Amino acid sequence: AAYCKLVEQGRGGYCFENNRVMHSALLSLGFEAQLHVGRVVISRVGSNTHLVNTVTTRDGARYLVDVGFGGYSARRALPLARLGEAILAYPDAFRIVPDHGKYDCEGALRVQYFDPRLWQEAGRPAAGSAGAEACWRDHYTYHPARPTFQSDIELGNYWVSTRGEGNWFANTRLAIVATVRGRKVLQATSLVRLERVHDADLVAQFGRAAVASQKAAASPALLDPSLHDGGHHDRDDHDGDDAAHADQDEAAVAPVGREAREFAEAAWLGTLAAEFGLDLRWDHRTGQVVAADALEFTARSLDPTVFL
Repeated sequence: AAYCKLVEQGRGGYCFENNRVMHSALLSLGFEAQLHVGRVVISRVGSNTHLVNTVTTRDGARYLVDVGFGGYSARRALPLARLGEAILAYPDAFRIVPDHGKYDCEGALRVQYFDPRLWQEAGRPAAGSAGAEACWRDHYTYHPARPTFQSDIELGNYWVSTRGEGNWFANTRLAIVATVRGRKVLQATSLVRLERVHDADLVAQFGRAAVASQKAAASPALLDPSLHDGGHHDRDDHDGDDAAHADQDEAAVAPVGREAREFAEAAWLGTLAAEFGLDLRWDHRTGQVVAADALEFTARSLDPTVFL
């Protein structure tokens, strides 16, 4: 059922669906993969309502593979050999650190996201400084040595997929899609676009060459100097005073821009079709099929270049 929903219908899903299908795909490709339940700790300490994969390659290298953490899933496998190190997964940065009992028992690992908004507000602290350390946000923990049984998965999935009181996940309409520079989030009656306008925070941590390499791998268009990039281009495009002015302009702008707009609830399915390319005429809240002529489409579409 999850394969049909995600792959054949292209409707997307949440972690217990996405990572379960990914697990099957990894096994079919010959990888050694294990499922682990995780504890989400973004805004409060939750229960084990997340699911991730760890993968072991033929040479013994181990990776965290998570394709189900909403808009902040890493777009590459995160190597577990690099505990405590910042890992570039353009347009984001992540880190896996030992939890040391903060949210889980000894041996658990905590996955963190580097928040470019916090970095800008903190005055752009240097990599490795106390100010930069405060920009790492905890996302979830999991224990790589703790067995995860089918009953653990069923319990977490039951809570996430049912409408218990206070269960935000099952009581709001939500769609998230990744773009080459960020993500689009359609939640309730709000459409938010989060897009990178420059890479100063990433360059400070990883260097210009590493960032450029991943940008080229993600999409060659990201390196096209003819495209507007929020005042930021490779330094080859500037010299002398021009470079100084470019740096000043960039310093005044946060690395990730935010564009938001509201719309009528009746326009939700139409907005989903216009912005995400999904003609989803089945309303999960009512179980009814909406006639095509009842869809109210938005007038403007954002960047159509999306990938999952």
